[in-house]
Amino acid sequence: MTLTFIRALPFVPTLIALVVFVILMKLGFWQLQRAEQKAEYLQQLEQNNKTKVTEITADLFAAEAPVGGRFHLSGKVANDKLYYWDNRIVNGQVGYQVLVPVQTNLGWILLDLGWVKGNAQRGTLPGVDVPSVIEDELVALWLPKKNALIKETLDIKAPWPKLVQEVNVSLLSQHFAQPFLPRVAVKLEQSTKFITNYKPVVLPPEKHIAYAVQWFGLAIAVLVVFGFAVRKKHDNSSNSD
Repeated sequence: MTLTFIRALPFVPTLIALVVFVILMKLGFWQLQRAEQKAEYLQQLEQNNKTKVTEITADLFAAEAPVGGRFHLSGKVANDKLYYWDNRIVNGQVGYQVLVPVQTNLGWILLDLGWVKGNAQRGTLPGVDVPSVIEDELVALWLPKKNALIKETLDIKAPWPKLVQEVNVSLLSQHFAQPFLPRVAVKLEQSTKFITNYKPVVLPPEKHIAYAVQWFGLAIAVLVVFGFAVRKKHDNSSNSD
């Protein structure tokens, strides 16, 4: 009976339904895997953030360096060389992350000062007041990721301050004509000039679990719809006989 039923299934629709089902199930399991990775990452962050605030050292820039932690940053600020990271949204408002090069005892590093609201006129960047020296600034270290959708990071010929579409440390190093350390320092303390909006992860584990449930639900829906369609076709065929 089962073998007869299987043989009666339409080949192409059955194949399509199975392929879609497998893809949706894989997406669901991938989201569960991402949720587990994010949970481990946040746990490591919490553990590292319990350690006392220390100075930034060279070993923190190694590829295998641990995530998280809070550090003191001191150095000379190139406050005439500002980078405005475009299209950053805070509380529904469009603005910019302001980054500035800082010369430390380990070399130059980009410091994310925080977010500022954009002007009504897109062609005019908001003015900001940046000190020439910082002492014991509380920061976290962030590793920017390449955005494949960005084709042009900045206009090299444009005057300072520069408008950038992504934080590409390697490219900005070439533009600045000085090598930047491979991670970006992010200011953690709030100020009246900037809004600190640093988030170690964009999507928490709960979001990934919710997406996984959606993918699994769609996979089940595909089987249910396919089953109803096959049943209806079988009933119609029986009635016509």
